[in-house]
Amino acid sequence: MAAPTPQDAQLVVQLAQLAAAQGLNEATDWLFANEMPTAPEAFRERYPAGSEGHRHVTAVLNYMETIGALWKHGLLNEDLLFDWLWITGVWERVKGMALAQRQEFGAAHLWEHLEAMAQAQERWDQTHQE
Repeated sequence: MAAPTPQDAQLVVQLAQLAAAQGLNEATDWLFANEMPTAPEAFRERYPAGSEGHRHVTAVLNYMETIGALWKHGLLNEDLLFDWLWITGVWERVKGMALAQRQEFGAAHLWEHLEAMAQAQERWDQTHQE
């Protein structure tokens, strides 16, 4: 992969600003401060639609899916992205809801970009140990 450019850095800064403007820091803080069930049924039971937890996880999913779409289409430098965000950690926290929504809506591709990014970051981590 090519070295990150100043334009890549600018995009990361803009994405960070977007997260701040959307109040994502609060959602992420909440996400890591609470126990997240990984089984879809358990997630639905603990955090039903309309609950604070559901809203926070939805915000994180939407943001990360946006980043995932940029990554998938080669618009975000992978080395910079994976150095910046702990995507695998986020996926582990939100996958209960993501999988629940896939079941609920019968939408196999729902949240697929985030899941694919997490898998790619796991592979990337193995080759980029510091």
